[in-house]
Amino acid sequence: MSRLEAATWITLLGCAALVAWLFSLWITAPVLGTMSIQSWRWVGVATAAVVGGLAVLLTRQWLRVAVAVGIGLMIGAAWAEVSQANDVPLSAVRASIAVVSIWGRQIGAFFGSACAGGLLVKAWLFRRTRHKQRFGSDG
Repeated sequence: MSRLEAATWITLLGCAALVAWLFSLWITAPVLGTMSIQSWRWVGVATAAVVGGLAVLLTRQWLRVAVAVGIGLMIGAAWAEVSQANDVPLSAVRASIAVVSIWGRQIGAFFGSACAGGLLVKAWLFRRTRHKQRFGSDG
């Protein structure tokens, strides 16, 4: 494995960890006294789009970023579910099932938002590269 591939995998693992931390924070943050649920969802969607775009900008690999974001969302939601006080202790499998049933719509929305942010950055990079090839400068 070359240094570039190792750096890419480290960046993707960092992206998954960042997404997991942010999503678990988003789930457990007590913000309903200051903003509405809909506004809080939009904060999450915008954050996911920014993280997806930045990860694509760093790695230039859209599909790998999408997988890393999806894994990060699932791990973050499962971590938030397991770390909360429950009457019945949850195993990792039961926490994952609970995550999908409870947070499935939010995971889908954030995943789609992160993918859209990544696609916008990828399209921008493609246009920029094509412009450089065609005209030979940044101009």
